[in-house]
Amino acid sequence: MTKKIFYFLFFPLIFANPNFALAKEDSPVANEEACTKLADMYSKNNSLFAGYGNGLNATEALKNAQIDLASRIRQQITSESSVDQNDNSTNYSSKTKSIVNEILVGANVVKRCSDQDSASVVVTMDKELFFTNLEKKLSLLRDKAKNYLNQINSNKNSDDENTARLIDKAKKFSLENQSKFESDLELCKTFKHCNQIEEANIFIELQSAFNRRGDTDVYEMILDKKPITQNFKEELQTLLEQSGLKVTNIIEENNKGTHLRKILASCLSNHGNQAIASSSDLIVGVKCTVEVYTGKEKTARKTYSCTAVSEGRSHSQLEDAIHSCHGRLSIED
Repeated sequence: MTKKIFYFLFFPLIFANPNFALAKEDSPVANEEACTKLADMYSKNNSLFAGYGNGLNATEALKNAQIDLASRIRQQITSESSVDQNDNSTNYSSKTKSIVNEILVGANVVKRCSDQDSASVVVTMDKELFFTNLEKKLSLLRDKAKNYLNQINSNKNSDDENTARLIDKAKKFSLENQSKFESDLELCKTFKHCNQIEEANIFIELQSAFNRRGDTDVYEMILDKKPITQNFKEELQTLLEQSGLKVTNIIEENNKGTHLRKILASCLSNHGNQAIASSSDLIVGVKCTVEVYTGKEKTARKTYSCTAVSEGRSHSQLEDAIHSCHGRLSIED
């Protein structure tokens, strides 16, 4: 069964944790009707958020109560998500720019109920506590973004290795947090909180600082001298750019590069085992390794590989098998 819920997404105050905060329950177990009545009563309490969940067992009921609690917090704002339910589990998935899977700090189980074939749970959370925690989280993100912005603006040398590493870290931070910060801050202000956080556009300012630096995040790919590396250079460039690494120039290792950011690339092939016993077919492997550097610091290493079958051991047969790997290189875990 799919149920549509409209809400605005806020980032997790704490990521999924099997330990849900418990309050002292006024009754350990009651029938299901008691839980529905209590949930209705708490929903009218202006100082609390409340959620109700029903399921085949206590675990499923608690999970559904958490989902209901989160959706009630966000129900005033428009954004679409779907909750897909079946007999055994609940999958909480978002169609918007943030995906939330959270247990809210300060939420309490206040009633558990059970009947013969089902269980119910009522959870509540103090509104002031929720927004206090949310504001603290947003303030920390704002302060970190401001710190990155100030450092980037104060350092005018884009070709400096330390500045390059700083920009790399700032971009990663911005990518991971901008959409969550902006949506959560809007949510917080909708509920008349977070008034002390005035820098709603801090991440936009940080992005502008990146743009003023121009193409400081492009890479020069340096190939070793092996012919197989040369043959796979365009494919490697495509794979790297698909992973977010922009390659602006490709040179051989004996040439002097001009960029602070470099990618060293090397490919090799091997063959040995028979594909099928008593046949002449051989398994051929291609492996390409790239190492990403900012100055002298290696920031990433990726390996792409492919397996093919050669019809024999002759040079042309092996070359045909290697050539068949074009378009089939995939990244290794």
